[in-house]
Amino acid sequence: MKMRRIFVNISLLIGLGFSIYILVVTFTKFEWNTVAATLAVITAILSTWMTQRIIWKQEDDLEPSLNTYLDLKSRHGLIQFVIENNGGSTAYDLKIVWEKPLLDLYKNEVHFNQDKNKIDIPIINKGQRLSVIVKGSLDAFKEARQTNEEMDYFGKILFKKSKKSKKILSLDFYVSLEPYKRSLTFDSEEVNFYYEGAKIHKDLVDINASLKELNDNLNNKASS
Repeated sequence: MKMRRIFVNISLLIGLGFSIYILVVTFTKFEWNTVAATLAVITAILSTWMTQRIIWKQEDDLEPSLNTYLDLKSRHGLIQFVIENNGGSTAYDLKIVWEKPLLDLYKNEVHFNQDKNKIDIPIINKGQRLSVIVKGSLDAFKEARQTNEEMDYFGKILFKKSKKSKKILSLDFYVSLEPYKRSLTFDSEEVNFYYEGAKIHKDLVDINASLKELNDNLNNKASS
């Protein structure tokens, strides 16, 4: 598809250049009929180019568009590696090939549930978001400070546009934890509310258990 677009652009550019040359020559010779015809040709070439641009944009919108990023906000204290399909169609047989790998808690490369063919994700539909937990964020940043590591990671995603297709496409990706080193804050108060609420709930459960134990002891003393 890319080569076809290059060929069309080159052809239109050659046609436009040749038409402009004829326009200049005929204009200097005052051949107005030819000038008018040449202007019409130039207009047609420009119109064709604009139409092709619109068609190519529509074609691109129908392609799968994979986006990768690190999510530190959705789950408190955890880093998630996310792949999201923002395109207009489904992608198949996704494989993650790390060049500078992001490692999990056990020092293994981060992957989804790979099958025997090393496929991380068999299918990701348009608008779908899939994630895998990497490790705890505090541990990750503490380790990075100790080793003075730059927290940038990159690689490729290999995928197909059709399950039966033999053509494998490659997408370079880059993710980084560097911006979060000094900005570990909640994007949403809702996340903080749920996290703090969970701690409060646990405290209330503990208090209730203590009160029940105290009440049982008092009842036992009173009965004795």
